[in-house]
Amino acid sequence: MSDLSVEAQVVIGGFFSILITTELSFKRPWVIHPKMRKGLDDLVDAGYLTVEKFNKHSGTMIWRPTEKLKSENPKVSRAFMEQHSFPVMDETQPKPKKALK
Repeated sequence: MSDLSVEAQVVIGGFFSILITTELSFKRPWVIHPKMRKGLDDLVDAGYLTVEKFNKHSGTMIWRPTEKLKSENPKVSRAFMEQHSFPVMDETQPKPKKALK
């Protein structure tokens, strides 16, 4: 787990430590805070999450835990979370002109 970025560890601690089957969805993915996005991207790159569009007509993105995350079930301490936490959303982010990938 120490090979994961701080952002990835915060995402795990905040969303996947207790409810390992949690799915995250964002109807407006462009307002995801940059640190939250980095954490999600790092977890996808590490094989802990998958990400996909809800459907081809929606901008909604869904992140789901993989079997790797479920089997390893990494934990993050409360002290770590208190020291490194960050917002999930950043409403100041402008809506992109092109669809997100």
